[in-house]
Amino acid sequence: MKAKGFRGLWALGLAIVLIVGLAVGASADLGKVYLGWVNATRLNVSDTTTLTGAVTTAGDVVIGDDLTVSDGLSVTGDQTLTGALGVTGAATLAGELKFTAATAITVTAGSTIATAGYTVIPIAASGTVGTSAVTGCATAGKVTVLRNTTAQTITITDTSTIMLGGNAALAQYDTLTLIGDGTNCLQISKADN
Repeated sequence: MKAKGFRGLWALGLAIVLIVGLAVGASADLGKVYLGWVNATRLNVSDTTTLTGAVTTAGDVVIGDDLTVSDGLSVTGDQTLTGALGVTGAATLAGELKFTAATAITVTAGSTIATAGYTVIPIAASGTVGTSAVTGCATAGKVTVLRNTTAQTITITDTSTIMLGGNAALAQYDTLTLIGDGTNCLQISKADN
């Protein structure tokens, strides 16, 4: 009985020494803890973390704020990105690039087609209509695709900021592709489908 009590006391003493040693070691460098490796089911990081060398994970990686990669980033499998992705340098996609379509915008005579937040915008009308107001497409480098989903003709008027090769009459399934230059929406193409 006494031998078990001594071993338990010794284990408790060792645990206290380890805990105090970790606390002193962590506080000695302003709260930073340096580990050679981490094997964790879940890891939450609330501030800046720098990882050097290869990082491999078999599960999900969730990043609540910015992620900066200064060298190559290789990602396999399906990925979902919410928000903006900035790439400096070349980007290579080996698979499909899919755009989430907005809910169809119903166009009425003279109404505004608001494209902010989307690349592919389905448009619809209950009768033949025209508009010269397309907003959100002038951001420099932004590509916007308007796609008529109804059997009614929707005409986008060539204006001083919606620069087209003439008014664009979009019948059902026709598309108008624009690119922004920072001030204007410039026509790249129009497809009559």
